[in-house]
Amino acid sequence: MDVVRLHGSPQITAELARLALKEAPEGRLTTPTGATPVLSKDLCRILDAAQAVQTGVVVLLALDISDVDQCKKAAFNLAGLLGEPVRVEAADRSYWYSLGVDPMASPIAANGTGPNVPHVDMMTFRAYPSAMAILCERPDPAGGGRTVLCNFERAVARLAPDEIAALQVPVYSYWRDEGLINVGQHLDHFAVLPTGEERRIRFTSKLPERIAKEPLPPEAPERAGAAVRAMVTALEAERMELLLEPGDLVLFSQLHRCHGRTALKKGAEKIAPDLRRQLWRLYFNLALPMNDPNEVPGHRGPS
Repeated sequence: MDVVRLHGSPQITAELARLALKEAPEGRLTTPTGATPVLSKDLCRILDAAQAVQTGVVVLLALDISDVDQCKKAAFNLAGLLGEPVRVEAADRSYWYSLGVDPMASPIAANGTGPNVPHVDMMTFRAYPSAMAILCERPDPAGGGRTVLCNFERAVARLAPDEIAALQVPVYSYWRDEGLINVGQHLDHFAVLPTGEERRIRFTSKLPERIAKEPLPPEAPERAGAAVRAMVTALEAERMELLLEPGDLVLFSQLHRCHGRTALKKGAEKIAPDLRRQLWRLYFNLALPMNDPNEVPGHRGPS
């Protein structure tokens, strides 16, 4: 199963938003001293099903978007129940990052109007966030801008052994995002596919373009360039597209999936700003899988 679809009623959205979670100084979510919120049975069922994101399943939860701020608080708290929300930009105190439409942006940028090829966000950083939540406030009125997700495990299974071996050598490089925090050290060179206990895949379908501009170092395997192109092809073969509706919240693991966007329909930049496609992105690190949905640190289910 690739996608778990869940329905969050207005009552569930409100309950999630009301949870007494707060940010501790070290960045974790905790409960105020002595407070132990009780989760309703319906929310426990949703939380139980949402645990599937730990194993690479895409979780799609329909929330009530009538109050955008409440909906964002609900999504934030759900991420806090599944792991730890992460603030990644030093200059911004918010956890939420706008994925709107900027007519002046590059078409391939996160807020552009063109296609955004499959990639892992902040992939060059040693501890890039392991998961992401994308909340849809408004879709593209013309039906473009589908969210793209590609399955890493199945894509790698399509590769030849020598291609896999070439992608496990730390000879690849990519440009560095500046001004980031809580994501660890930037890697000047990295392996695309992990070895040993490392779980993070580091890949963007723009990597062939990067290699064309900055050739791989002499010690790179002979098949390195071909392996990168094969990875692009394999990911395209394991691609899904989701057309999000208002209130849809997508949760996925960056350890299992890369993501992107299809192009918006022609003329998207001419649409009034308050009607343009507007998504919001939140990063979080997944906690260890829980056996019981009520086993949330600092929380308990209904007695």
